[in-house]
Amino acid sequence: MLHMVSNSGPYLILYSGHDHTLEQLSTALGLKSDPHLLRYAGRIIIEVYNNNRQLLNGARDMYFRILSNGKDVTRQVHFCKELHNVEQDVTLCKIEDIVRFIHDNYFTSLNFTNFKDSCVTKSV
Repeated sequence: MLHMVSNSGPYLILYSGHDHTLEQLSTALGLKSDPHLLRYAGRIIIEVYNNNRQLLNGARDMYFRILSNGKDVTRQVHFCKELHNVEQDVTLCKIEDIVRFIHDNYFTSLNFTNFKDSCVTKSV
């Protein structure tokens, strides 16, 4: 996702997994309460949109939305600070919210700042 934000161009990135993978991803995103999420052949899609305008600081104006089996569930994502309604059934969240969540806030509940430190156990 950081590569898409940092570079221009159309992208299609596809990952495949099992129901356990979707369950863990949905829990991390706060979508655990979605009753339709974990059915057989289910899917989670993260769409990234570029507004094609430069912000004052030189960054691009980018948004994302999350679909669970074709249903927009972006409103359920707890780390989205400001939602943007584009159309009646389309809700977007600023890309900075998910980047900040993944890189800055995800490990705070574990009292760590990154993945490596949270997985290394120190023996006494």
